[in-house]
Amino acid sequence: MQALPRQSDSISRRLPGQEKIKCPPITCVFGMGIVPDVVDSLKNNWIAHQLKIKTIGTGNQKLEPKRLIEKIARRLINGSHLMLYVHGASSRKTNNNKHHLLINSSPEGVLGTVEFFEQLFSYAKKLNPTQARTHLPLPVVHILSCYSGELSKDLLPDNPLWQSAYFIVYSSKKFTCPNHYGAAMDAAASYISGCVQRGEAVNPSRLFFLASSRSGDCMRMLGGHLQAPLIVHAPKLAADLQEERLAHRLEAGLRDKADFYLSAIDTVRQKRDLTTPVSGAIAELLQARIGRRDLHSVEQLLKDCSDLIDQPSSTGVLSLNVAILEGFEPIIDLFLRSGANLWHTDGVGVGPILSALMAENNELLSKLLAQGANSNETDVCGNSALLSAVMQGSKVAAALLLEHGANMNYSDNGNTVLSLAVKKGDANMVELLLKNGAGRDAGLSSELASTAIHNNHIAIAELLYRALLSLPRA
Repeated sequence: MQALPRQSDSISRRLPGQEKIKCPPITCVFGMGIVPDVVDSLKNNWIAHQLKIKTIGTGNQKLEPKRLIEKIARRLINGSHLMLYVHGASSRKTNNNKHHLLINSSPEGVLGTVEFFEQLFSYAKKLNPTQARTHLPLPVVHILSCYSGELSKDLLPDNPLWQSAYFIVYSSKKFTCPNHYGAAMDAAASYISGCVQRGEAVNPSRLFFLASSRSGDCMRMLGGHLQAPLIVHAPKLAADLQEERLAHRLEAGLRDKADFYLSAIDTVRQKRDLTTPVSGAIAELLQARIGRRDLHSVEQLLKDCSDLIDQPSSTGVLSLNVAILEGFEPIIDLFLRSGANLWHTDGVGVGPILSALMAENNELLSKLLAQGANSNETDVCGNSALLSAVMQGSKVAAALLLEHGANMNYSDNGNTVLSLAVKKGDANMVELLLKNGAGRDAGLSSELASTAIHNNHIAIAELLYRALLSLPRA
């Protein structure tokens, strides 16, 4: 491979779409039900690289398929990029054995993915017939949707849609998490930004090489001038992220493999666009293997990279949190035996305790507290662990936290754990808090008792009045 630079130069010059180009805004589509934090993270990834974006949908907005297709088509011009993040349904869960996009919760909002793109590009060509001119660069569609790896069997080269765009599929054939692809998307955005600054068109092979070399899971590229689906299989060990190891993970047609390798050589030789820290990519690889419950790979990764255990991913997520939410005990126990820091929190203040509460795993919560985790863990929104337990109505979790020193006097926007329990009408929780010494600093007052009466929670009011009468006089 080292003997090919000159040949690489000549082939690079012959790649289509290499004329000077001004990249239009990236169109980002966020389907219904996408968590706001994820929406912000993905948007900020493009913005951090000085790329302009146009967004459709907010994650809580109901999108109509026809209207969505019209909106995207009006923005989808030659050389542009579309980032599509919409919940996806596996072919095993659909009637016609095809991957589907869940655009909204109605029956009309479930649309076959290939059908969606066929309608999109058909409408776009009606709006702009010049899109059929082959000398212009094709659009690049970035797809992040669960199970969308199945598109490699739905979208084939004999489909006219194949030549309409390059489709970069960040997800595998399994349930996916955007955190597994943060480093890949960061590498893609960095390369696109560099092309804009240099006035160059994006080379899809180089874009895919950069993204897949940083991905924690399997990636695919379909369409365009490819002969067949270009697949880089999931890494399982840290060494798999090295450029020279990509050849062992690559599945493609002969010509497509050659273009991919030449793009790799050009990129490494020029030493540009490689801005994503490898540590973040390895953390995402670890978290992808946790999601696959691959105990052997997780053990090997932690053995090979001793500092990986507390290393956050590119999007700030902690691997221990992922393991806890996944709920696979052998991997959780491995992290605990390996000395994971139980006081570390991620970018939104969530650590192992809040993760265990989210997973509603009281047995694990007890184990974490016994090993010294922070019973007063508090996220950036002001939710303490005890407050979260009260909101869930989990008396067992609250009792465990109180046993390990959780602060009952913590207040968030005027709400204490006691006042929240009263507002929820949770008599058992109120009784637990009072038995553990909740007093005036925790919000105990005649006004709180009056609130209980006003809400017709007489039993709670009685508990509060008894506690008030037992307090020493001021």
